[in-house]
Amino acid sequence: MAGALQKLAQNVFVKALRNGAHKLFSKYLFATNTTIGFSLAAASDLVNQQCEKLSGFRVQWDPVRTRNQSIQGILFGSTYHFWYIFLDRMLPGYTARVVVRKVFIDQVIMTPIGVVAFLVSLGILEGQHGADIMLDIKNKGPLLLAGEWTFGPITQLFNFFLLPTRFRVLYDSIVCLSFDAYYIHIKYRHGKSSTDNAQVITNELN
Repeated sequence: MAGALQKLAQNVFVKALRNGAHKLFSKYLFATNTTIGFSLAAASDLVNQQCEKLSGFRVQWDPVRTRNQSIQGILFGSTYHFWYIFLDRMLPGYTARVVVRKVFIDQVIMTPIGVVAFLVSLGILEGQHGADIMLDIKNKGPLLLAGEWTFGPITQLFNFFLLPTRFRVLYDSIVCLSFDAYYIHIKYRHGKSSTDNAQVITNELN
């Protein structure tokens, strides 16, 4: 009897979990993608700051940077939500020709926009002047773009070949957890973009 009740409870739990997941990735997909962008961007920055502390580059945790990265994650989660829907409607299907065209359009159009949006959004959040933001785009943009074009086509082939539209932002955000380390490295180690960064550099000079 107890075993039967336990099995029934498990079935009810699994069913509720499936129904909840289905709603999150259908009816509430925009909210889900935005939340994913926010959460994983924050998690990525926390991990990267911890690694910077262990390596001696950072003295203490910078909550402002984590806040800025989280806001930037909301921007990207919502933007890519609409981008993937648009791209899949414009080029429906999973044939090799369609997927290659999607990857090409994504890399040529959205990737440069994403790199610029990353630097501009964080620059605004950090109170940078327009000239400094433009300098960041000029000096750091090509490095970020080169990194994206090195690994992006491979990851996007999998994304467009195998995944339905509703899971694209989730997959993208998980992949970006590792690639974000490179983005943050370029953004914050090439220039004094935060008080903590400037403090560490001053200490090293002394």
